[in-house]
Amino acid sequence: MDQPSAATSPPNGGHQNALSGGWKAVVTLTWIGVVVGLASVWAASRQVGLSTWWLGPPANGRNLAINIAPFIAPFLALTAAIGGSRWTWQIGIVAGVVTVAIGAVDLGRVTRLGIVELVLGCAGAGASIASWVGTPLAIRPDEERR
Repeated sequence: MDQPSAATSPPNGGHQNALSGGWKAVVTLTWIGVVVGLASVWAASRQVGLSTWWLGPPANGRNLAINIAPFIAPFLALTAAIGGSRWTWQIGIVAGVVTVAIGAVDLGRVTRLGIVELVLGCAGAGASIASWVGTPLAIRPDEERR
């Protein structure tokens, strides 16, 4: 039987293109912070009586599906970060843009809460862009180590 040597590359199982451990932790913690931050915006909105567009007024709130809509993109980015996918940075950028867009709509209604949402979206997108550095490139057969 042939034994694999140390010089051969590992089989292409996707692990060689996955996010490195340190970046995986940084991006995961950042997106956890974004989700917690959005939950804090929700709580502050209700406590102060200011209504974001996605929550609506306290007496006549929006549908639950609309209430949780701002959490979907950050949760998807968090899931990708936990899995360490090589697409984490791209999913994170899209989730950050979605969160910034949600905050931009709130700038006209509740400026300070909108600014918090903008900062959260930029933080998530920034960490995701930075994690691109931690995503190794695919090794081309002609560039294998010798």
